Amino acid sequence: MNKRVGIIIFLLIFGGRFYAQTTPDYTKTSDLLLEKMDESPEGYLRFSIRLADRADIRSLDANFRKKNTPLGQRARTVISTLKTYAVATQGDLRDFLEQSPDVLPGSIKSYWITNILYVTAKPSLIVELSHRMDVDWLEFDYPIALVEPDSRVTLSGSGVTESVGGVEPGLQAINAPAMWALGYTGYGRKTLTVDTGADPTHPAIAGRYWGNFVPKNLAWFDPNTGSEDPFDCDSHGSHVTGTMLGLDPATHDTIGVAPEAVWMASAAICDNGSEDNLSVMQWAIDPDGDSTTTWDMPDAMNCSWWAPDIHPECNSDYVEVLNALEAAGIAVVFAAGNFGPAPSSVTIPQDISTDLVNTFSVGAVNGNVPTTPIVGFSARGPSNCGTAGSLLIKPEVAAPGLDVRSSILGGGYGLFSGTSMASPHAAGAILLLKQAFPYLSGTDLKLALYFSAIDMGEPGEDNSYGMGLIDVYAAYNYLITLGNTPVSPNASFDVAAQMLVNLDTFFCGATTVSPLVLVKNEGDSVVNTMKIVLSYFAGQQDTILWSGVIPPGTLQLIALPSQLLPGGDYNFSLELILPNGNEDVRFLDNRLLRNVTVTADPAIAPVSTSVCKNANAYIIVASQNPWQTFWYNEISGGAPFFEGNSYLTPTLDTSRVYYVGNGLQGSLGLPDSLGENGFYDTNNVGYMTFDCSEDIILKSVKVYSNNVGVRLFQVTDAGGNLIEGKIVQMLDGEHNIELGFEIPAGNGYKLHYLGLWGMYRQSAGATYPYNLDGLVTITGSEGGDSAYAYFYDWQIQVNGSCPRTPITVSTIQGTMNAAFAATPGLVQLPNQTGDVQFTDLSANALTWKWNFGDGGTSTLQNPQHTYSLVGEYPVSLTASGADGCTDTFIDTVIVKGWNTSIEDFEAGNEGLTIYPNPSGGILNLKFDFDKPEEVEIYTTDMMGKIVQYTGKKVVYTDNILMDVSGISAGVYLLHVKKRSTTLSRKLLKVD
Repeated sequence: MNKRVGIIIFLLIFGGRFYAQTTPDYTKTSDLLLEKMDESPEGYLRFSIRLADRADIRSLDANFRKKNTPLGQRARTVISTLKTYAVATQGDLRDFLEQSPDVLPGSIKSYWITNILYVTAKPSLIVELSHRMDVDWLEFDYPIALVEPDSRVTLSGSGVTESVGGVEPGLQAINAPAMWALGYTGYGRKTLTVDTGADPTHPAIAGRYWGNFVPKNLAWFDPNTGSEDPFDCDSHGSHVTGTMLGLDPATHDTIGVAPEAVWMASAAICDNGSEDNLSVMQWAIDPDGDSTTTWDMPDAMNCSWWAPDIHPECNSDYVEVLNALEAAGIAVVFAAGNFGPAPSSVTIPQDISTDLVNTFSVGAVNGNVPTTPIVGFSARGPSNCGTAGSLLIKPEVAAPGLDVRSSILGGGYGLFSGTSMASPHAAGAILLLKQAFPYLSGTDLKLALYFSAIDMGEPGEDNSYGMGLIDVYAAYNYLITLGNTPVSPNASFDVAAQMLVNLDTFFCGATTVSPLVLVKNEGDSVVNTMKIVLSYFAGQQDTILWSGVIPPGTLQLIALPSQLLPGGDYNFSLELILPNGNEDVRFLDNRLLRNVTVTADPAIAPVSTSVCKNANAYIIVASQNPWQTFWYNEISGGAPFFEGNSYLTPTLDTSRVYYVGNGLQGSLGLPDSLGENGFYDTNNVGYMTFDCSEDIILKSVKVYSNNVGVRLFQVTDAGGNLIEGKIVQMLDGEHNIELGFEIPAGNGYKLHYLGLWGMYRQSAGATYPYNLDGLVTITGSEGGDSAYAYFYDWQIQVNGSCPRTPITVSTIQGTMNAAFAATPGLVQLPNQTGDVQFTDLSANALTWKWNFGDGGTSTLQNPQHTYSLVGEYPVSLTASGADGCTDTFIDTVIVKGWNTSIEDFEAGNEGLTIYPNPSGGILNLKFDFDKPEEVEIYTTDMMGKIVQYTGKKVVYTDNILMDVSGISAGVYLLHVKKRSTTLSRKLLKVD
């Protein structure tokens, strides 16, 4: 059934309320929109409303040509005229839409590149709109399609993917090397890839991204996701961009027509619709949103897309959109399509013909052979939109499009075939011509290619080749014959920032940088002055006026001011401007950018020491809290063999190097299975979820098993991919499982296990999140908000960002043997003063270095030191003899507390007596049970953190001595549990 008939029948059946008018005005409503209304009579549709009153850009453009209006003035006039028309004419319609109950709130969007609005509304509104006098056309938001290549081949293998110093045959076929020989490489000219985006990391095009030189929003536009950085959703856009300007600077592999041009891009064909594409066109004509500026516009646009659902195609929105782009001076180039050799197979809107080169569609020839024949898939004319003569003939010209080698995603290359490969040859040729004739419009340059093309096929213009194969050098000469004078590609004043020295991308700890910049004079004149604009911090710039002498062709290092950089991320930029007060027209090499990271990690200073052969070295390094020091045998990789700020080496008979690095470590999660809501789970479904803001090492976890067996412990990422795993043979009971899992920064990790035997978990009692210094966060567990699965007392290590520091220990021949005695070796506070006398017992020592373990030091032979705090203190003596040989001896001084008292806190004392009270730091726990029982004893602070764990013991009628003298002064809880039930909790006070 005809869709228009179907709509009428639907209206007759449902009648009444549905529409104020019974039928739409079919002269204003597209078939596709009517079809969508039929499919979804009560749903919302996204469609465009083109207003009847629109600016006459064709007449405006004709007036420009008649008066020879300069390009900048043309673009400003076009943009301001279009914006003014939209503001003046869209108000009434917009008010009507905003008041309509059938419009989805917030869905109205206005455009000015042609006078049009897009809206999401119910079909009930469409008929009413079609009868408004100010509405010209209603169209569904139809999809935009890629002009798919006829074939794609990804290259691989040595010597295949690149051509060192080579030039592609397609570039030779259009005579691009002749332009290069004149010095025209497209320097600084801009092209816009309206395609699937472009890969900003590919070596052939990375350095030519316009976003390297200007704010990103002036170089990249993603109408769908709003991404700030370029991407390619297909490889097609990267291939097209490479053909326009690709050059790998490392190999001088030339795949692009204009290798010193720059690119802008848009992801216009990544599952987008007509509105998205229209927004790209509007952005292209005014990227910075300022009608008074024109420097931001592209010189050329390459379009490898089509709109299969446009009808009627010859009166589509693109007619006026393309007119506006052309009138503003931009050269728009289209791939003709790959549906040949059928006649009239040029796609839409490529078959629009408002003048000789609008639209400028390009067919494909085989540029790999001298005869350059047309390729079978290349679309043919005549145009469905032409009137007579040349306006009926399509395509306009032809260019190489078979097996074209260019850049693809991932840094590689591919052979693609299609008119999508031909059109960027033409767009690249326009960039070369634009460098030579920057004052000419895109239309002028396309006409030059059109009239200078090499006739192919049938004599004269035909519907296979158009005017023939483009020849950019012939177009250059054609423009000269018309009286145009080319601009010299050389510059009198051209300074280039070649390299930054003394400014790394990473610094360990706050640092003062004093960079230098290597500058080359690439102009024809001596440079005596210039300005250097520097920035480390966003919004802060310093301008340096430099003076000196840099002759043409020479290099000079220039020192930049020193800058203190605390920890943080910095975007350093440097720009050279105004050499000898003149504009540098070759500006692309004037800037250097570098991202600098200064880590907050403290640096460890290198240490060098020497000891006697077969003696010990005692090495102390400075590390700032909360950082710990890890000791390694390797400069990178491997596990630490020791943790701590001081290390006593084994006896050494030869020199060696140790490596130390900073890191953090700590506990996370519940310390153990203290809850009373637990059970042994044999279903293997429990897991813990966690996030990491930094790379971490999950060193170990505590688990409880109820049977002997093998368990698999593993960590998976948010996508379910295995990160680390370990198989462990376990007995029943409590176990600290050493894992050593290296887990990169990320979110949504799961820690879980597989096995046939039970593991203890809790169904309640957990309080999330559990956080360790913002580095690791346990976010939850399977089983509910307060459930806790299997894994207790996570031990976490986070390595610092700084490289490991080498610690060198040299051995020399000698006989020194250090030794001392401490009197007393055990100090009981407060009844003793804390004074300890140290007596040197070394033989033949001449110098002494004492470290008392609490920060105190001495160089006396027999010093006395006073300790005031409870603890265990490693005391070291490093003694040196007459031969310069040193040895280190270490012993421990123990300082115990005295005033320790016990008070009842919670639960009874059945079968348990604790005495004496107060005590001197040694508690006697007396048990008196009817049968042997397993008890667990530990001490926590008032926040629940375990400070001393005595362990599990089986008792009957036993005494257990518990030494609490090493606990710092404070208030604690002493826990005694029997079969996971609290037997007693005591308040423990240590003075």
